[in-house]
Amino acid sequence: MPAISYGEIVIEALKKEAFSRRSLPMIGALILTAIFSFKLVVDFIFKLPGISGIPIDKMAFLLFFLELFLVSMIAWVLTLFFGAIVIKQAGEDAKGVRISLTECFWLAVQQFKTARKRTTNKALKPKRSKILGDNGNYRYSSWFVKTKMLSLVCAGILIALIPSVIGTGLSIVPYVGGLLNLIVSILIALSVFVTYPYIILGERGAINAIFASFHHFVENKFQISILWLLRTAIGLVITVTFAIPFIIVFSLFIIPRLPLQGVPPPYLLSTMSVIVITAMSIVILAIGLSIAIVFSYGVSARYYNVAIGRKEEEGNE
Repeated sequence: MPAISYGEIVIEALKKEAFSRRSLPMIGALILTAIFSFKLVVDFIFKLPGISGIPIDKMAFLLFFLELFLVSMIAWVLTLFFGAIVIKQAGEDAKGVRISLTECFWLAVQQFKTARKRTTNKALKPKRSKILGDNGNYRYSSWFVKTKMLSLVCAGILIALIPSVIGTGLSIVPYVGGLLNLIVSILIALSVFVTYPYIILGERGAINAIFASFHHFVENKFQISILWLLRTAIGLVITVTFAIPFIIVFSLFIIPRLPLQGVPPPYLLSTMSVIVITAMSIVILAIGLSIAIVFSYGVSARYYNVAIGRKEEEGNE
């Protein structure tokens, strides 16, 4: 196992992924998601009956949560799509091949629209091409991301489902159920640390990638644990920092409007002003969350390059 420079991996992920143009698609997707979700919430609140005792329309309530669920699913798929691009870009950096944001994104969108069949051009297959020209990068990167989306979605569902099923069983354990659930959730997060890089960079399917990631964790518990802690801590710092405006707005302008707060404070703004300020704070929070997600993908991809990718390339040679 090659030596791992944790600081270099984290710094490179911050500099080249999180705080760079590579995070722009993720930022745009989550901002749109946040704005649309906020609009759904505001519209639902204003449709609530203004007089206590009037029953809430159950169908409208169900429709509201269904719309939020659909928006959340679309946002999740988009984060996987843009995360795959980030992983691919980070992977190609190690080979000295730079794929631009425009190349990765726009042709991928074009290929989704035209629904073309998977290319059979041998020159575009990963095992046959080590270094690609500008046009090759343009075509190869988008084809790669498009053909991997099904594996990413399946892996993401499994990664979310496994802790939920195990947690449901552990939650019934008296006194220590919550603690056991937390421990198992952390262990699973460590076990699937490089699942997505295995799919994007390692030519694996969803289940194969999960097993490969688990096997790698078993053999490298210390390295994975340290990098996971660093990634989680820095991601939380980024998210909390960008969440400060929302926390302030929520504390000063939203909580005082709740029915149980009694007499409203003198600085209470108009309803429209509160909506605008809250929307702005939510946009800032979405930006921070996007940066943290891109950073997470960048760290896992760069670790894969150092710890797994080079070893596999040497084995193939």
